[in-house]
Order: sequence, then structure tokens, then C-alpha cells
Amino acid sequence: MNKAENIKREIALVQGKLTRLENALAEIQASCFHQYTDYQYYKRCAHCGKVEVLYY
Repeated sequence: MNKAENIKREIALVQGKLTRLENALAEIQASCFHQYTDYQYYKRCAHCGKVEVLYY
């Protein structure tokens, strides 16, 4: 197996782990009772870190 194949395999593993982590974060944020701290252009939950943009 050459280096390129090893790199491609490692990228696929990391992408899979990233997807699982993103799904776990989405579940946490969906079940969180948000307490937002307001900033000028956005607000961020103190518990889960979810950000909501206030201005577009």
C-alpha cells in the first residue's frame, strides 16, 4: 500500500469521526435549555455553545 492510499484511508476515517461528532453536537444542542448571552451581531448559549445570528 502506498502513501496516497494511506492518506485517503485516514481522511475517510477522520471524516467519519467528524460526522459522528457533528451529530452528537446537534443532539446536545437540540435538547439544551438555552441561556443566551447577547453580543452585537449574534447570541451564544452558555451551556451548549449554539450560536444564533441576530443580523444578516
